[in-house]
Amino acid sequence: MSQAINLAQVAPISDQTPPTYAERGASVPFTTPVLGGAYVRNGPNGAAELMVCNPSGGRGVYILPLRNMQAICQPTLHDTKLHAEITPLAAFTPGAIRKAVRTVVATGITGRAAMRSAELAEPALMTAQFNARIALRQALAEQTGSDNAIDALAARLNCPGKILMASLLACADMLAEIGIMPQTRNHSMARRVARLGAMARALPDPATAAGATRDMLTLATLSQSSHTLAAALLADVEQRLADLPALMLAFQREPLVVSQALCRIDWVMDGWDRICALWQEATSRQPIPNRLALLEMASQAPKLPTEALSWGMPGVTPPPDLRGAEGAASADAAGGFIDWNSQVTLADLVARNERVVATLVKAA
Repeated sequence: MSQAINLAQVAPISDQTPPTYAERGASVPFTTPVLGGAYVRNGPNGAAELMVCNPSGGRGVYILPLRNMQAICQPTLHDTKLHAEITPLAAFTPGAIRKAVRTVVATGITGRAAMRSAELAEPALMTAQFNARIALRQALAEQTGSDNAIDALAARLNCPGKILMASLLACADMLAEIGIMPQTRNHSMARRVARLGAMARALPDPATAAGATRDMLTLATLSQSSHTLAAALLADVEQRLADLPALMLAFQREPLVVSQALCRIDWVMDGWDRICALWQEATSRQPIPNRLALLEMASQAPKLPTEALSWGMPGVTPPPDLRGAEGAASADAAGGFIDWNSQVTLADLVARNERVVATLVKAA
């Protein structure tokens, strides 16, 4: 049994910008307040690690073995089930975490509406993959000018038609899983990027803002830089799909490299869907979130790993880290972001986080 750890008495052990998305890990939408903004990753020795944001809102994260999650908090039933679902994973990716969340939510522990959304998610994904396969084949036929596009392209690339077809179907399934539907711009990923852009535009421009708080500027800076990168990556995917023969040739030569390039946008958006849902919750009754809500979102907003700056996307520059060395005194290390002068309780935060999870499942 794990020995209990009080985060308020332990110094954060990492404050460096992660070099890669794999080292940053995949975002996990836990509902226990102290686990807000947590990530999971494979550590240097291959063991699964849990990365928890500094609950004071200050710099640094806590890194501990994933198996020891219960040592730092009393997790909700949702988090206990989600922990059990993700612990056996060999690799932590945004797609793997989404699937685990859907599995847990489908049990009904976050409400009937969310359960229904989760139950419909898997059939919807299968339909999306079927439609993506048809769309890619139609696009390939249009781009090659041949109704028998696979055989024509196979002869051109000196590649067996069956292998080329398998590559095409694999690309279609991959695109559908991250929410991109070929031959249309009205797809899930485009809507995710649009929501991030809307939040970024609602915040003050860091270059011209006067009188804005540090947390507001931090959230604005990180959201705007991530949105710029996500929009550029979405345009890059669309450009690749506009030349399917070249994409298929590249996929034949370096399938892993091409797969990683197509999935970059999913990693960039990972974690931001939750922040956008928190923003929606915080602005449902007022145009600008209150101080503690801004502190929570700013401290948990995903950083851009240095890897992202090497992709050559236009307009992407390293954002400054405006997070202060010390967090707000009213952010409680044990319970999360609670204003003890208000009527907000831990139960209220858990309920809000459950609504956020339901929103993520519905939007996926």
